[in-house]
Amino acid sequence: MRFYAKLLLLIAVFACLMRPPVRRRAYDVAYEVRVQAVLMFGTQADIDALVEDTQRSLAVESGSLDTYLAGKRYRELLAAALADAARRNVALTDELYQHLESACAREAFADLAAKSSRTPSLSFALHPAADEVE
Repeated sequence: MRFYAKLLLLIAVFACLMRPPVRRRAYDVAYEVRVQAVLMFGTQADIDALVEDTQRSLAVESGSLDTYLAGKRYRELLAAALADAARRNVALTDELYQHLESACAREAFADLAAKSSRTPSLSFALHPAADEVE
């Protein structure tokens, strides 16, 4: 009988702790502890991971995860295109940089649901489409 009383008490405590305000407060406290631990003992990689996790969780909470993922894809595509330009020793003018940005934006944001594995290359920006040439 004592076992069942303890079990019922434990279930009641668990049910009270799972209420949304209490759960949110526990999540906030755990997040603050993580932030302080990363700031005190973490490396730059830990800080980057914390920022990435925070941005992702905020996107999930606000219901804009698809936009967040497309933006992340855009940043990755732009970094890859800039690395490609550096590897080829191409001097980036403002116009060429804008072409790279727009090519990466078209690739990343064209369809938020479709995940493409193509990376816009520097040649894409160097040779604009036929309709863009005057």
